[in-house]
Amino acid sequence: SFDLYYPPDYLDRQSLSTVFAEQAKEIGIEVNLKGADWDTIYANMYSSAALMQQTSPDPYKSIYQQYHSKEADDFYMNPGLYNNSESDKLMEDAMHASGFDQANSLWAESALVNGGGWGPAGDAPFAWLVNYNYNYFIKDGIDIGEQPDGLGNDILINVGDWTRTNATA
Repeated sequence: SFDLYYPPDYLDRQSLSTVFAEQAKEIGIEVNLKGADWDTIYANMYSSAALMQQTSPDPYKSIYQQYHSKEADDFYMNPGLYNNSESDKLMEDAMHASGFDQANSLWAESALVNGGGWGPAGDAPFAWLVNYNYNYFIKDGIDIGEQPDGLGNDILINVGDWTRTNATA
């Protein structure tokens, strides 16, 4: 058995923790749920499991900051203190790649380098439980303007610039 810390004031994380514990129980693993404030979670995150959240599609935030050794324990990035010099090099190369396809290839390779890497088929420094996919609906007659590149940006980032294109919107 092990303890799983989660922030109870976030309903989605509380629910995910509960579902995880129920599914683990089905295969004989007891998970002791510990709803706690962030100070308590941070104090226990290296000796117990902690439910964390990362929601950025930006590979810098979702890969580099989560797995590069330089980011280990830097403002709670790389919470597993993962360190793999070969993966680090590939991530650095991806950051300096000359094109999108080359960068994506290097990000992918960093996950699998020599049978290691940070991916689930490699070293797997933490268990990735779920990806949230969001759907947004925009009413006809609303112009949301130019959106940022989508890499880690919220669709509401420019909400102050939205306009009505007709009086009935």
